[in-house]
Amino acid sequence: ALTFPATDIVSEIWGGKRARNLVYGGVCTYVITMILLSIATQLPAPTYWAEQDAAYSLLFTSAPRTLVASLTAMSISQLLDISLYNWIRGKTGNKFLWLRNNGSTLISQAVDTVLFYTIAFYGLMPNEALFSLLIGNYLLKIVFAAVDTPLVYAVIAWIKKDTPESTTQPQK
Repeated sequence: ALTFPATDIVSEIWGGKRARNLVYGGVCTYVITMILLSIATQLPAPTYWAEQDAAYSLLFTSAPRTLVASLTAMSISQLLDISLYNWIRGKTGNKFLWLRNNGSTLISQAVDTVLFYTIAFYGLMPNEALFSLLIGNYLLKIVFAAVDTPLVYAVIAWIKKDTPESTTQPQK
């Protein structure tokens, strides 16, 4: 949930291109981490760690569907958030930061929630339970989006105060 206000802040200060580069960097980091974890689970465990080895392997090898769901939902929803944020900014100019922050986040969080839970759990639980999980998680994200708005204002003001004007001009 913190990545949405973070990309909104980066979009506000430095523009959508830099925010998208953060997402691409996050995707690359995620993929590299998953590759390294896959390799690590295939390596033999030290003899003193025999009992924990099974739990470690189970944790990192039993959830490929969840990992795919997470990577898919994160990358699509973050890129959507940045696009929506910058589209709203194009319509409102420098006014209505709260609208850019909340509007883009509420829509992209809905996409994130639906993608993640559908990919990760569809067919593994009753549809009614999946729907309840989707709704409950999205409601929590709505609350967080409202609560993070003053933080977004504060961080943007702080960065603008401490950053020379020429480095804070948003780029498309």
